[in-house]
Amino acid sequence: MPGITNILNYAVSHGILVFASAGNDGENTPIPFPARLNNVFCIGATDGLGKPKNFSPSAKGIEIYSTLGEAVSAASDPENCSLDCFSSQRRDGTSVACPIAAGIAALLLDYTRRFGDSLYDAGNWTTMRKLFLGMSGGKEYGYLTPWQLVSPLEPQTFANKIQETIRNPASENPP
Repeated sequence: MPGITNILNYAVSHGILVFASAGNDGENTPIPFPARLNNVFCIGATDGLGKPKNFSPSAKGIEIYSTLGEAVSAASDPENCSLDCFSSQRRDGTSVACPIAAGIAALLLDYTRRFGDSLYDAGNWTTMRKLFLGMSGGKEYGYLTPWQLVSPLEPQTFANKIQETIRNPASENPP
């Protein structure tokens, strides 16, 4: 898959953040492509308390982050439904957790661009990784806890905390 790898590397080098699901086969298979690439955010699934789900693979040798991926309410398309009806069902999996992690990143990206110094834009892999490391705080399985950064602080205090997290060197021993 060198062609796709090259395209992903090009995207990342141009400030595109790439997220990929870690897979749902637990320890039975390796983490799939492209989630195993170094510059892609590999996302696993946890329950509502941050405990890794048994279908989500471990982080052996790969930097992995995780967020809620169990019993997430999602829209569904029921049969024989007109345009004005809505249905939802609960879903599990790393494919459910991945857009939640991307949403967390999008909020941080927007916040750093609105309230932060232009030097601390979260729109690149290195800076977002620092924020992900900061909010996972060494917790098992890189569990993303954005409230570590956003507790009930005033906007400027929050901006200062984000900038402080970005200024610090990234850990060489990620979750």
